[in-house]
Amino acid sequence: MADTKTSEAGRKGREKYSHAKADARRDKRRQEAEARQRHYDGLSLKDKLALVKGRGGSKRELARLEKLAAPKAKASAPAPTGGKQ
Repeated sequence: MADTKTSEAGRKGREKYSHAKADARRDKRRQEAEARQRHYDGLSLKDKLALVKGRGGSKRELARLEKLAAPKAKASAPAPTGGKQ
């Protein structure tokens, strides 16, 4: 079989490949991901925290959400004036 050329043995496999099925699967997964993201974005901060804690909680996501939920005490404090006067 090593002596035969491709033209003599015939071509194995396809000559052309259509990406229609692969592209359809990718598009379906993209649409599902966008739907999940819209649902998550529509949740309140309290619901997002409950969701994260319910599924085991990613440390980074939990820290980010808790930072958003924390009151902004620094914003209400007066700004320092700078130097000696």
